[in-house]
Amino acid sequence: MEKEFKGKWGAWSDFKKAEIIITLDTNKDRIMVNSQDLQLFKIVSYGEEIEDDKNRIVTFECVDNDGGDCTILIITRKNQGNRMQFYINYNDVKMVYNISNYNK
Repeated sequence: MEKEFKGKWGAWSDFKKAEIIITLDTNKDRIMVNSQDLQLFKIVSYGEEIEDDKNRIVTFECVDNDGGDCTILIITRKNQGNRMQFYINYNDVKMVYNISNYNK
């Protein structure tokens, strides 16, 4: 999703299947998204975990490998069979991945 000319958010593009690995490494304060172009995020601060009957949201304030500020959210949709989503939010662009959780 991108911001339109007048500052309003546009519509989400259609989801595309992507088989990538997203790694949350709290020991190194980083998040890696192993997409076609590696996306590396340094966690600057850990946000509060917010939970209600519909969602569980964990936030991270980050800096990407180009120095851009962003907020990353991991959202568990309780009312959708605990579907998990991974959001990368910049001021002008938002990305979302539907994810499956694989613990080592």
